[in-house]
Formats: sequence, structure tokens, C-alpha cells
Amino acid sequence: MSEAPSPAPMASTLALACAIGLSSALLTVLTLRWLSPPPAMAVVQIDRVLAEHVATVSQRDWNQARQQAEVQRFASALEASLTELSDEGRIVLLNAPAVLSGAPDRTPELRIALQQRLSAESSREAAP
Repeated sequence: MSEAPSPAPMASTLALACAIGLSSALLTVLTLRWLSPPPAMAVVQIDRVLAEHVATVSQRDWNQARQQAEVQRFASALEASLTELSDEGRIVLLNAPAVLSGAPDRTPELRIALQQRLSAESSREAAP
């Protein structure tokens, strides 16, 4: 009749397997964190950007259809510019009033990207 293995070798084997598993998990987490750091946070002042655009559009003598078309064009360009800014910098963009302090303001970059996008669209529309 064979004897049952003693608990001491089983315990040491189990402890070794746990140590290898934990080490492997820790190494995986550290590697992923190093290769793909979490995104940073930044703010944009969307309320100001929108207010500036509304002020500009309201000064124009456009009919309702033209104003709606401009609002749609602006909204599309704003969304694309926000996505581009977020993706390029691997940052999460938050509305400035929601953040008390500490996050860099990326509103100037947003304004530049938005102006470039709107200008490019205007050029394409004007081209024959």
C-alpha cells in the first residue's frame, strides 16, 4: 500500500506555485503600466468656446436655415477637434468648471484645432 505524500512537500509546492503566479501577475501589471501608462487629465473651457461661437454667429445676418447649418458644422468640428486633441495627447478632457485645480488647460490648443478644421471645411466648400 502506498503512503500518502506528506503535507510538508505539498505545502512547499503550493507556496512555490502561488509565488510564481503572483510574480507573473505583478510582472504583467508592471509591464502593461510601463508600456501603456494611464492617460493624463486636462481641461477645456467648452462654455467659453461655445459662447465665442454664438457671439460670432449672432453678428451675422443669416437666415434660420443658414444658422442651423453653421451650428451643425461647428458642432461636428468641435467634436472632431476634441477627439483629435484627446487621442493625440492620450489625455482625458474634462470641462473646466468640473475641475477645481491641478489640470492643465488645453483650451488654446482646442481653439487652434477648431479654427484649422473650420477653415479647411470652408476652403473645401468654396472650391469648385
